[in-house]
Amino acid sequence: MTPEMSVLENEILTQANVQKILAAQCEDGWLGHELHGVDGMDCLLGGPLNAGVEKEHPAVQRAISALVTPEIASKHKNWFRGGEALDAEGRGGDRAIIAQILSWVGYPEDYPIMAEEIRLAFLHLSSVLSYSSVDDFSVSRKGQRYYKPNAEFPGANHISLLAATKSWRTDESLKTAKAAATKAYTLMRDVNEFITFKKPAEYNGGFVSPFNYNWQALAPITKEKLYAIDPFRFAFWLGSVSGVPDFMLQSTDTYELLFDLLKNENIETLLPEK
Repeated sequence: MTPEMSVLENEILTQANVQKILAAQCEDGWLGHELHGVDGMDCLLGGPLNAGVEKEHPAVQRAISALVTPEIASKHKNWFRGGEALDAEGRGGDRAIIAQILSWVGYPEDYPIMAEEIRLAFLHLSSVLSYSSVDDFSVSRKGQRYYKPNAEFPGANHISLLAATKSWRTDESLKTAKAAATKAYTLMRDVNEFITFKKPAEYNGGFVSPFNYNWQALAPITKEKLYAIDPFRFAFWLGSVSGVPDFMLQSTDTYELLFDLLKNENIETLLPEK
């Protein structure tokens, strides 16, 4: 790290929000009190990293060490009840969350959980090429649409993991990923139903919300529709479109519009004050 970057990181570390997160680190290195959620490792570790804290920082490394040490991880109860059921069908549950966290710090992609979740992520994405309708991988009954048992269709965790990793990328696999992304977008762009997940009987049945991808974020937006978004929702929309991976991109129209508005109009009025 250069002296300039070191000074900048020290400034970031003094920020109140970062200090609050680091204060939540347990003696054993675990950050927060569970794996997923507002008080979970994923949300809390993402805060300092997104703020600019380097992945080599001791607090970050202690958290990662705790995450990959079963004796430590098992001590921190995971309140995400559907995680194991989602994992059982490769739908991106607890194991996908762990792999996602590890990808943030560039953890070796041949680490067993990482390698398996990357494989599953690409499988779910590429499987889209065999579908011609949303009914091929989901069913709608009693006013609720849910994934068919063992259906393969990419969720947010799948796509985020592929975006953050490199070992799966070849010319052929990227070509497949782009084609599958276009097919998935075509299938989902007009679907207004939320697709939920029905847990297998061995996981006590019932429904749980999976980590669905925001397919509508891939759609081009007009200036009129952009200015019609209220400030609170605009912040979430901007986060969605700014995080679209290269292999998922369907059009550059939205980004060209934003660039033009930044140059020529007062677009910051759309941003919430807090």
